[in-house]
Amino acid sequence: MKALRRLMRRVERRGVQLARRPFKIFPPARLRKMLEAPDAHLFVGYYDIDPFFGENAVLAHVVTGEDGPAQVGLCDLTSGAFGALATTPCWSWQLGARLQAFDGRNLIFNTMEGDAPVARIVDGGGAQAGEMPFHIFAFDAARRRGATLDFGRLYRHRAGYGYKALAGRKGSGIEAVDRGIGIFDVEHRAFVSSVDTDAAWREATRCGALSEAQADAARYLNHPLFSPGGETLAFILVVDGESARRQSLVVADAATGAVRAAMPVKAFVSHFWWVRPGILSAFVSDEAGEHRGRYMVWDVAAGTVSETGPAWPRVDGHQTNHPADGRWITDTYPDRHGFQYLYALDEGARIPLGRFRSRLGMGADKCDLHPRRSADGSLVAIDTAYERHRRVAVIELDAGGGPMSRRRA
Repeated sequence: MKALRRLMRRVERRGVQLARRPFKIFPPARLRKMLEAPDAHLFVGYYDIDPFFGENAVLAHVVTGEDGPAQVGLCDLTSGAFGALATTPCWSWQLGARLQAFDGRNLIFNTMEGDAPVARIVDGGGAQAGEMPFHIFAFDAARRRGATLDFGRLYRHRAGYGYKALAGRKGSGIEAVDRGIGIFDVEHRAFVSSVDTDAAWREATRCGALSEAQADAARYLNHPLFSPGGETLAFILVVDGESARRQSLVVADAATGAVRAAMPVKAFVSHFWWVRPGILSAFVSDEAGEHRGRYMVWDVAAGTVSETGPAWPRVDGHQTNHPADGRWITDTYPDRHGFQYLYALDEGARIPLGRFRSRLGMGADKCDLHPRRSADGSLVAIDTAYERHRRVAVIELDAGGGPMSRRRA
């Protein structure tokens, strides 16, 4: 009977997908541009990076398969043409090469210089403008500090996030990075502190977020994200047990790396975002490994956790708010018919902005929308996949004067 039910669900899902278009944009949004590369995958990467560069370009990666290098470059929003600036062996389907704006003129991305991991800085024409002697993950808003981790270790634990090119390397050779997360001074290209994985574990078990029963399981840190003012660093502590993976949201002092607190919930915490300094939003699963759950708000100083309102979907997604208007956007994991949704959360209302076909699996098939808004808040870029290739949809949010209009911001 179980086999029959699975077959019926597959038939139903296939039928719904054939009946619906690969994507649909709902008012008050509209499609500005669908960016694609002939016979290749084109994508941006994770949801914590603003991919809009200058007045008319989007940062993107182009790859043709699982094992080859990625081209990093700029897509013209008018013509849709992709202009490659460089190639790199250091990329993954989830995080890309951490390609992002370094300042108003230059870009930065992870690559290799011989056998050494580096972060290369290039201008908008591809000319090299500098280099950091290590990979990077994130910067604070002022570009005073940055954070990084061992992408080889990350690959061995979660291949979709780490770099296959570093799979055989045991340790980064940098003590601050090997401890968990290295925090560096951007101007001097030097490490100033580190966040210790074991210290994060001790805090997570002290507050009851994780169980001491998993003390012997492998653990590592992922997704460092600076607070809006740059004083604090939030990240995910992952515990890889034999039977299940557990995750906890932890914060540390960005100047010293000292662990301050772990989110006091004994549950699986996944995607998160800073609401404002000292306040974090996170998706908390009802059961480890499941997408059922709820979005919750953690006041770090008060040590309190509260549930968000009913407009928030009860399914995991990548949530971000925006300084231009303070409003939230989130995507969802695929529903039973294999479609992902993009929502705006506006004054207590959940507004559908788009529906996109999803292919389940790993690698190129696991394509989260990862919504990212432009600096003025008027555009959002998402990754999507259909007809065997990834594409980037750029969506206008202020069309028609609806609830997401800039006129109301």
